[in-house]
Amino acid sequence: MTHLLFVHPDAFQTYLISSPAIYRDSRSVLADEKNFLQGIKTSNLRLKVLITSAANEQYRGPDPKLQAEDIYRMVDNASELATRLATASPQNLSVTYAIFPDETHVSVSLAALGRALYFALKP
Repeated sequence: MTHLLFVHPDAFQTYLISSPAIYRDSRSVLADEKNFLQGIKTSNLRLKVLITSAANEQYRGPDPKLQAEDIYRMVDNASELATRLATASPQNLSVTYAIFPDETHVSVSLAALGRALYFALKP
């Protein structure tokens, strides 16, 4: 969904991005982000984007070695993406970021689905 947002932002009015695997393929999903961010500023599009992640998708404990070994950075990557998008063009792009405490990558799907339905369908 992240790639679709960047390449074809006019495909939908609402985008739901749950636990994005930004780390994959050397972060290739972000290749078109810069062009998207430039284009959204001058477009007539009004998009809503929900980005979610599970709190336990990334090690947050006190061991610096384990922190350094977490190359996936699932929570940080999702949060950083949400921040970049939210500040790009607030008049054209409404971005919400939600993190689900006590959830893992495997268990978060129902929580994310519930939030996504509410986000997409609320007036």
